[in-house]
Amino acid sequence: MKSKLYKKEIYLNDNRREEMGKLQWAKKPADKKMTFDDANNYCKSLGEGWRLPTFSELQSIFNYKKERLKKPLSSNWYWSSTNYVDFTSNAWIADLINGYVDVVNKCNINYVWPVRDKT
Repeated sequence: MKSKLYKKEIYLNDNRREEMGKLQWAKKPADKKMTFDDANNYCKSLGEGWRLPTFSELQSIFNYKKERLKKPLSSNWYWSSTNYVDFTSNAWIADLINGYVDVVNKCNINYVWPVRDKT
């Protein structure tokens, strides 16, 4: 069952990187879809603490994109690192165009937008 994301306050810092609270988002999402495991490996390959966003963090980027980004994203569904409680072989994803959320098997392919903790 899909549901709408809730709204959170977000900020843009002076160096034009998207940072919300204590997070720094990659300047752009990955160019291709990948499985959950491949998405995790992709984030780790970027080094310096890059990782998949949690479900809550992914909700924040949706609200930022909706309010501030002028260019549309390359796709609508993005991975979060948050497992579905009842079936850990599934993870939460979010539609960053329409704001819907869903749970899918980790073997599916979706886009990824890496995040890291701000230092």
